[in-house]
Amino acid sequence: MLVKMKEILDRACKENYAVAAANVYTELNARAFVEAAEELNAPLILNYKVGCHPDTDDIIKICLDLAKKSKVPIAVNLDHGDSKEMVLSGIRAGVTGVMIDKSSKPFEENVKETKKVVEIAHTVGVSVEAELGHVGVADNYVVDGKSALTKVEDAVRFVELTDVDCLAVAIGTAHGAYPKGMKPEIDFERLASLRKALPELPLVLHGSSGTDIEDIRKVCSMGI
Repeated sequence: MLVKMKEILDRACKENYAVAAANVYTELNARAFVEAAEELNAPLILNYKVGCHPDTDDIIKICLDLAKKSKVPIAVNLDHGDSKEMVLSGIRAGVTGVMIDKSSKPFEENVKETKKVVEIAHTVGVSVEAELGHVGVADNYVVDGKSALTKVEDAVRFVELTDVDCLAVAIGTAHGAYPKGMKPEIDFERLASLRKALPELPLVLHGSSGTDIEDIRKVCSMGI
């Protein structure tokens, strides 16, 4: 069944379990993700990033159709939208969640742009994810892994100012495959502080590829 991303994540946050957000590139892997979710009787987020398929509207339509026919709750999310226009394209296509990613911009600009998207998306019942701190790329992990971790006090202020439905936090992971022999160093203490400061807000982890499964389990038990 197709549902809002907020509906899935609010319950996950309340009951302290995590939900996979699988990156969709083709109809084939979208179908595989849905089949796996049904086999496990687990909710799912189908994540689509603009540019990963030659026709955004077509691949989103496929995801929406699969979600509507599924036996488990599924949200379709536009991942890493880097502009209001990109986010609006996803909303027009029918997604039930959008991410506005202004994490590489100064705090005030991130707040301003995120707030605009929240006001539009909430009007039409679409959930909004934002990112604070900045989850960089694994190829540059020596720098990106520690250069812009999420500050707890900033996170609290950001949520108050924007009214986002969930927040992607930077706690030591990075996007993509890590260099050979390297693994991310997760700041569990920072995550614990974020969870304590924002007890009712779903927290999101980007960059789980290449992260030890035990570390994934641990962050899930701590509020991701």
